[in-house]
Amino acid sequence: MDKLLKRTNDLVFKMLFGAEQNIDILEDFLKAALQLSEDEYSHLQIINPFSTIEKIDDKTVILDIKVYTKSKHVINVEMQVADDMDLRERIIFYSARNLTEQMHRGDSYALKKVVNILITDFVLIKENDVFHNIYQLHDRYTGSTFSELIEINTLEIPKLKDCDDSNLTDWLKFLITDDEEVLQMLGNKNEKIAKAKNQLYEISKDEQARMLYDAREKAKWAEQSRLRGAKLEGILEVAKNMLSSKYPVEDVISLTGLTLDDMKGLV
Repeated sequence: MDKLLKRTNDLVFKMLFGAEQNIDILEDFLKAALQLSEDEYSHLQIINPFSTIEKIDDKTVILDIKVYTKSKHVINVEMQVADDMDLRERIIFYSARNLTEQMHRGDSYALKKVVNILITDFVLIKENDVFHNIYQLHDRYTGSTFSELIEINTLEIPKLKDCDDSNLTDWLKFLITDDEEVLQMLGNKNEKIAKAKNQLYEISKDEQARMLYDAREKAKWAEQSRLRGAKLEGILEVAKNMLSSKYPVEDVISLTGLTLDDMKGLV
């Protein structure tokens, strides 16, 4: 068997959950993650279904999945493997844009709910060890809800624990395991996961899919390398300024996290 493609790769994720023929797979995942009424899932519409993407090696392409529910609530699902510096701001911007896109000249403010599901292969929320956080507009003192119009769900895969057992955690386990026995067990519990598993096998055997996957992986690694380089360059500039201001080398190391090797040429 060909090595299974990583489902945390946003292209593979969209192939599985964003293809129109897999709308039932997406529906089952959304039901596991969200607390919308059952009727909302009776007529899901993928606004940007997966199709062959010509510029898949373009690191700026965001391979999210945008869905309308029966009553036109907007759900946006995104897979992220790296903590981009502007990730939180971008998610808030997308939420705001999905609200304003609903407005037309002369309309009242009869806006539909906008829900973001952000799946991360890293720890995003460092304030707790809960794998599923749900954010809305609340009062910081009383906890009273101002509006449920915007909702942001974070699903952090590294926070999964062995004792977690639900349909949602089964889906997240499906995203990260290559163990055939585990995949079989998950499929036995949920026929939609079984279908997703079979789809994954087919995608992993497809030569064009593997080429697109490799191009996407290379683009992501190149972007992460660029960001790491830019971050190091910025920290080195801070260290240089501190040293020129007569800060002790030990303090510079402590405050910047750099090593003496990193600061060669500065000291």
